[in-house]
Amino acid sequence: MSDKDVKSDIKLDAEKKGQAKKEPWTTKRVITTIIIVALALLMVGSSYYIIIMIQQGNDDSNVFGYYDGEPIKYEAGSVFATNVGQSDYATAIANGDFNSLWSIWYSAYQNEIVFQAMDKAGKEAGIITVPELVNRLIISSGVYSDEENNFSEEVYNNTAVSQRNAQYNYMEKVYAYQTVMSDLYTAKVSSKEVEAVTSLSSKGRNFEYVAIDYNVYPDSLAQEYDTSAMEKTTDESGNTVEPTLSEIKAYIFQNNPELVTPYIDEAVASVSASDFDSAADQYGVISVLGASNNIGKSSFIMGFEYADEKGYLTSAAADEALSRTLFTEAEGYVTDPVSVDGAYIVVRVGADTVDDSLSYYVSSLYNAYAGQNTIVDYASAVLASDKLDDHFTEKFLEIFLSSSVN
Repeated sequence: MSDKDVKSDIKLDAEKKGQAKKEPWTTKRVITTIIIVALALLMVGSSYYIIIMIQQGNDDSNVFGYYDGEPIKYEAGSVFATNVGQSDYATAIANGDFNSLWSIWYSAYQNEIVFQAMDKAGKEAGIITVPELVNRLIISSGVYSDEENNFSEEVYNNTAVSQRNAQYNYMEKVYAYQTVMSDLYTAKVSSKEVEAVTSLSSKGRNFEYVAIDYNVYPDSLAQEYDTSAMEKTTDESGNTVEPTLSEIKAYIFQNNPELVTPYIDEAVASVSASDFDSAADQYGVISVLGASNNIGKSSFIMGFEYADEKGYLTSAAADEALSRTLFTEAEGYVTDPVSVDGAYIVVRVGADTVDDSLSYYVSSLYNAYAGQNTIVDYASAVLASDKLDDHFTEKFLEIFLSSSVN
């Protein structure tokens, strides 16, 4: 297709819309537009620089894995390269921030995998890409819009021909993907599904637990410890604030755990030999009220993380076996000491609870985010699929470690 044809089709599409202002920026539209724009904008300069930097002399040099037999390749114009180019990659390179580099590249790599899966699904479903539909997608993305979010012929004409053609070719490439994405986003959820989620969220249990951690270290020894190396904190007036005993003990445990561990072990042995109430009287008790069983980490179910002020039970319950025990044993059941984050906890199961006030809130929230949930579930399934042959780590290290050595 020539530049003239692209221009004519886009003008025709804009005229059909009557140059009217676009619809308000609803949450749904913002999310959909972000998805489109994230794939649409081409960062030609930065992407070209990165491609040159990592070329290694053969066509397979930039393959990070395979999905359903197809290579997940870093190359100009790909979703992989585009996402890297739109990130803070250059800043991370300048700062030598390897962790950020890893995060940027891994996220872009996963986006490429999901793109390929959705693109293939769309083509297998018979989605056909025609110029008029591609032009509509380009207009919807807003890349040629004025300050009022209307299609602007002036903006279009002031864009280099090469960039316009690249934009069209890229949108043509992602059309099937975008159609699948839109279909997933507009998927409806059944009333039974909403009912199941709201029921899980409204039903909970109370718990109490005793925590044996660095705080059992004797106060007298903590007061004698050299705290000169501790990071200083100041108040609003700039005055140095002295650390609390608990903060000092935490610091000792972090830097000299061998000093604290014997006291923790001794306290755990004492707790094991006594009943829960005696342990609670000696070490204190932490109450966790109305926590739901959220082993799947759903955003719509109020699990331990919403009710556990210390966080020890939240971390421990990540273990599926323990979580099952806590929600199936009868009221009054007491666990053995459970190791968690360098500490130990002993948990007593309390009464079941029901909070009907959450039902309306959760059902409304679940319906509002149904489309996003569907997309996230789809992406998660793709990334966990046996169709993925993942070589990201070895390829990433090969590229960046060899670059740093050279």
